[in-house]
Amino acid sequence: MVASNNHREKLRRVSGKNNHRPRPDRQRSFTRDIEHVAAETYLITRLAFTLLQYLGNTKLLLRFQ
Repeated sequence: MVASNNHREKLRRVSGKNNHRPRPDRQRSFTRDIEHVAAETYLITRLAFTLLQYLGNTKLLLRFQ
C-alpha cells in the first residue's frame, strides 16, 4: 500500500507541474487587456465615422457653392 501511495503522490506532483491553466492573476490581466483593446477599438471606430461624416458633409457643401 505504501508503494501505491508514493506513486499517487508522484503523479499529483507531475500533473501539477504540467497544468497549463492560467493563473487567476494572469487571467484577470488578460481580461483587462481585452477590455482595453475593445474600448480603444470603439473609440477609433467612432472617430473614423465622425471623420467620414465630416468629409461627407464637406463634399455636400462644396457641391452647392
